Amino acid sequence: MKTILLLIFLCFFCVSSHFADLEALLPTASTKNVPMRTDADISRAVRGAFAADKFIAAESVGVSVQMENGIATLSGTVSTERAKNEIGAKARGVGGVRQVVNNIQVQVTGVLPKSPTGPKLI
Repeated sequence: MKTILLLIFLCFFCVSSHFADLEALLPTASTKNVPMRTDADISRAVRGAFAADKFIAAESVGVSVQMENGIATLSGTVSTERAKNEIGAKARGVGGVRQVVNNIQVQVTGVLPKSPTGPKLI
């Protein structure tokens, strides 16, 4: 009798562990009904993320976002390297973005450094 109970328990244990493996492979109800985001949807979400961030909102005005198969290509100009990096990081954080190609250029303003010896008089 003990042997039969032991066999039943082992069979139940083996079968239940295999069901858990199969269950992991099957889609859940929450993922079945979620529509895939299009590149246009993701692009809008990236632009929205830029607008919502106080630091990069103004800087991102001159930045364009092109999406293709989840790859965001950023181009345009900003005033600092920090802004370029922040905009790239913000784009990476948007759901659906698989990769970011950051082609943003940093436009140096017309301020020249002062000469260490001062101005030369002629």
